[in-house]
This record gives sequence, C-alpha cells and structure tokens, in this order.
Amino acid sequence: MTQIGIQLADGSFFPVLSQGDRRRKRVVLTPAQTDQPGARVAVVRRQGSDEDVLGELILEGPFSGDDAPLELLLGIDQQGVLTACLDGGGGRVQRMECSLAAESPLSCGDSDPPRSFHWTVLVAILLITLSLLALGAYGFMTFLGGRIAPDLRAASVVLFVPGPLRAGAGLAGVVVPGGGFPGA
Repeated sequence: MTQIGIQLADGSFFPVLSQGDRRRKRVVLTPAQTDQPGARVAVVRRQGSDEDVLGELILEGPFSGDDAPLELLLGIDQQGVLTACLDGGGGRVQRMECSLAAESPLSCGDSDPPRSFHWTVLVAILLITLSLLALGAYGFMTFLGGRIAPDLRAASVVLFVPGPLRAGAGLAGVVVPGGGFPGA
C-alpha cells in the first residue's frame, strides 16, 4: 500500500494519507527545538520499504515553543494531484503540488506565490538613493566653487540655478529653506 506522509525530525516516517484517499488531512506540528531558525517539512511517498521525497516545504523562522503551532494540510484531489500547504502563521505560508497519477511521470513543483517586497527594504533603498543624491549635489557644488551658507540648516538644500544669460555670468546659489532636492 502506498502512503503519503512526512519525515519527522528524527528521520522516521509519519503517515498522513493513503495514495487512494481523495480527501484532505490537517497535521499540527510543533518545533523540534527551542528557537530553531526555520522549519523544513519533507513530504514523502512510501511504497513498502521504499521512500521517495516528493518535495520540501521550508519556512523561515525563528520558531519557538511559544509560537502558534505549524499547520500542514495534505490532500489528494480526484485527478491524483497532491497538494501540500505549510502555514507558519504571520503570513508565512508555502505550498507545493505533485501529480501522483500512475499514467503521468512524477512531477512536483513549488506553487508558492512570489514573496511580497517588504516596505523596510524600499525605505532603505530610498534613503540610500537620497543620500547619494545629496552627496553628489555637494560634490558638484564644491566643483563649481560654490559655498554653503553658514546659516544653512539641516532642513535646507542649496540649489544652483542659471544666472542671466550674458557673457561672464556664472551660476548663482539659491538657498531654499524647508528642503527640497536638486531638480525637484
């Protein structure tokens, strides 16, 4: 009899479904260690003494005994497609699908949607870009011989605007209180 299950932390097989079952089962898992850095669940098909790893579901941690338990949903639909979903709470979810049909070769894949771009990364990129722009403006201003006004405050930006278009006219420095960036 062919069984579908998971590999436990000690390497042993834990059966969840028979391959002929056309239903879903829910398994509640707890971390094997305190404050482990992540969770890895290997989905395994067992036929007699042979075991094939169909795929792995991996979630980033940390996970501790105080966290909500991990939930694993395993199910096989009418077409023989195994769906596995590991939910770690807090939006940490990973899914995979695997065709178990006898007439098709074993094909498993990660159907996990792409991760969302975290807003703190966007803020960090924006701050670095603005810092580089300010440094570039300062270097350009120094190259042109401009001076920063002594009363320039942190919330002010020095802008150079073209002076009158006559012979010998250069660039004139303008202090804009309250901020702004060159070209804004």
